[in-house]
Amino acid sequence: MLQPQWRPALSGYVKLLVGLGLALYLGVLGVMFLAQRQLQYFPDQTDRPPQSVGLQGVSVIDIRAADGVASTLWYVPAQGQMPVILFFHGNAGSVADRADRMRAYLSQGYG
Repeated sequence: MLQPQWRPALSGYVKLLVGLGLALYLGVLGVMFLAQRQLQYFPDQTDRPPQSVGLQGVSVIDIRAADGVASTLWYVPAQGQMPVILFFHGNAGSVADRADRMRAYLSQGYG
């Protein structure tokens, strides 16, 4: 039985398209692997003081851990016997983006 002339040519195109698709897929995976930290964390690079978001009486404290990692803290002493809350804002933005939460805690007397 004779096969049509176009079948071998079509088979070559399919193999070429599958190969290109696989190469593209592996390329995208490689880029994602190499850039995974930039794709995961979106910290705000601006340094906004608490007064710029309407928080008065908030102190800014810069600390450096033993391993060299620097952190900037916003601190307000607690009122009376209320505790101080250690609030981590997450991996995106900055604590200034969560000023409404801090304002709510401060209004209840928490530090």
